[in-house]
Amino acid sequence: MKKFLAMVMIAAMSFGAVTSSYALPQQKAKHTKKDGTPDMRYKENKQHLKKDGTPDMRYKENKKKKTK
Repeated sequence: MKKFLAMVMIAAMSFGAVTSSYALPQQKAKHTKKDGTPDMRYKENKQHLKKDGTPDMRYKENKKKKTK
């Protein structure tokens, strides 16, 4: 009986952990390809980064604002 209760408790906790991850808000791109990755043809999916991961300073949204 103790083993049965232990198995039920483990199953209940693992089910709760799995379902709680689905309840978290996920950032989703509006336009995706069939495999689920963002479609980079659309403006809202583009990230202006260089290959090393740093922001590309050629784009306005990555430039720092000048202060006086």
